[in-house]
Amino acid sequence: VFERCARHILPNGKKGVEECGLNPVSVRLWRGMWPCPRTQRPSPLPVPVARARCAASGNQGEAPGPALSADPGPFTASRKTVTTPFESLDLRRCPWAAAQQQHVSTRVDTGAAPCPGHASTACTSRHGKEPPGTLHSPATLAADALRRWQGRQWTVYRGQAYDLAPWFGRHPGGGWLARLAVHRDCTALLESNHVRVDRAAAALESLPRLPDFPAWAVPVTPRPLDSPFLSAVRARVRREVLQPLGAEAAGGGPGPGRSLFLPGAEESLVAAGAALLAAAGAYAWHCRACSLASGCLLGMAGAWVGTAVQHGGNHGSMSRRPGINLAAGAAADLIGGASVAWRYHHQVSHHVHCNDAELDEDVVSAYPLLRFDARLPRRWFHAYQHIYMWGVFALLQLAFQTGDVATLLARRMPGRPLAGAAAWELAGAWAGKALYWALLLAIPARLQGWGAAAAGAAACMAVQGLTLAVLLGVSHNVAATKRDSTQGAGAGEDASDWGLRQLATSADWGGRRACLLTGGLNLQVAHHLFPTLPSALYPAITAIVREEAAARGLPYVHWTSLPAIMAHLVAFMREVGVAEQTPAPKRAPA
Repeated sequence: VFERCARHILPNGKKGVEECGLNPVSVRLWRGMWPCPRTQRPSPLPVPVARARCAASGNQGEAPGPALSADPGPFTASRKTVTTPFESLDLRRCPWAAAQQQHVSTRVDTGAAPCPGHASTACTSRHGKEPPGTLHSPATLAADALRRWQGRQWTVYRGQAYDLAPWFGRHPGGGWLARLAVHRDCTALLESNHVRVDRAAAALESLPRLPDFPAWAVPVTPRPLDSPFLSAVRARVRREVLQPLGAEAAGGGPGPGRSLFLPGAEESLVAAGAALLAAAGAYAWHCRACSLASGCLLGMAGAWVGTAVQHGGNHGSMSRRPGINLAAGAAADLIGGASVAWRYHHQVSHHVHCNDAELDEDVVSAYPLLRFDARLPRRWFHAYQHIYMWGVFALLQLAFQTGDVATLLARRMPGRPLAGAAAWELAGAWAGKALYWALLLAIPARLQGWGAAAAGAAACMAVQGLTLAVLLGVSHNVAATKRDSTQGAGAGEDASDWGLRQLATSADWGGRRACLLTGGLNLQVAHHLFPTLPSALYPAITAIVREEAAARGLPYVHWTSLPAIMAHLVAFMREVGVAEQTPAPKRAPA
């Protein structure tokens, strides 16, 4: 396949295949599905959608032919299938697939080749029974190819599939974190959550490989390790922040001579303890008074627990002991969330695909009530969203309840199955729901009556939802973090550079005191680049990020206080509410 054919086939489909002289032919738009006929091995390197590598052509089972010239003319085909691989095409960015939403395309010759979605001719799938020449959508082929692997705990890292099951009991951060990688490409998860990626990748290499696994069928995720910006920041953080603390590999688990908690976590632990004490005191008063005032105070305390306790616990950034992190993360269940659903929503979706209008659930979960991105369709009432958004924010807790129940029942959230969630995690989530409503409504009603309990519960949920929505929303929803929704990547940015993506889509505010009160949510850039480090280290990391960004001429956005950035939030919501919709490419969920 050469670039002329690549540019012609994608927009024209079957007609383009025939006009390029590739008929009959199997045109496969996935990396690693077939080896290159010239080198006889799959290419390990991805390339942009507009490029296809030049390869030789030859019939299966015969010696590979010579390399193609720039314009070799039509192919000559026998009754055996001639395979022409597009070795590293990213289907999520395929312009023809995005426009047509149908066949990308696979053409099979007269029965000599196995079913294109399988490595074996013993194919019982629906598309395997269709006549030769049938074109299939990539979603159909991918689903059929992965179906026989549903019973395995597989994951894919940089194109190589592994059996993750033996790692659940050995992962230093706990098997409940390792399970997030099940049935998906874990490249972004692994490389963004480990300061020492080399050690994490070496541990993954010790797991059993799955040589027959169809890695081409798994949507790829970004590759943070390929970011020069992130690599430079990490090197300085290890040298200037972690090494002085004696914690150059701070993400490791417990061991001889190692403290129970991560180095530098002391201030974070003090803030977490203060939040728990404040919540206990507020709840005791609420049970005695059970009024709107006590409900509001309880809601604020619950929001503090959410930012200072459960957030770090579910990221695994509070302790070397997985059990302590798991217990801290379970605080999400006590304040109305579901820790297992939060981990998939926040770590698999938001952190990997920050501000992506299709893959980041923080962007799309409030739609159509709120329009956080110009790439989403506009409704008439969005022109007033900067006014009514405060009422919607107050409903966040109610949205958590309904969304969590739907997620637990279906064992999936939009575009993201809870494939690795263990039975005990799901059972714990249901138990957490029961405990939450018992603490918030049943016990106060027993003590003070149903009327007072309902009023207090409503006040608590409204204040907690409003507080969390503001703290979680301001850093990613200002004009400075939404440049690519209307203008593409900013000056000096590379859309494929995951580290620069975090810098471009996050804004910081405040300093060390705000960091303690919010669990580091005010310093979002540092948090997205180092989610498993204690939040008390974020101020030092932020200084490094600022210097590295300035050295490269990249914008780093920071406001001095929460009111200052909130003013920009209101301005952005007014602007995006009336903005024309900008097109975005269709992409498969990761």
